[in-house]
Amino acid sequence: MNDKKIIFLKYALLEELEMTKKGNVSANQVLTLVNNKKYKLQEAIIFREIIEGETEKSLVNQVMTMEDLANKGYDFYMNTVIIDNCAYRVEEGFKGVLIEEI
Repeated sequence: MNDKKIIFLKYALLEELEMTKKGNVSANQVLTLVNNKKYKLQEAIIFREIIEGETEKSLVNQVMTMEDLANKGYDFYMNTVIIDNCAYRVEEGFKGVLIEEI
């Protein structure tokens, strides 16, 4: 199968899933979709583009949880993350990790 194990959901998409009854988020932050796939959600950001500076390894299209950001000591303000001499435009949302059925 070619299922995604990790997904990124923008706030608006998560709200739309709930409003259209295509998904439901439980109190323990588990998203259950109508196809019965379940994802454990964590607040996160996705790196969209480099807006200033240079870096050897770009993080564009990478997802990082807010916990990871704090642990690494990265500066996050509004829609920007600064890492060393590089500023990224980011988007907030949720990282979803597929809960494997046993």
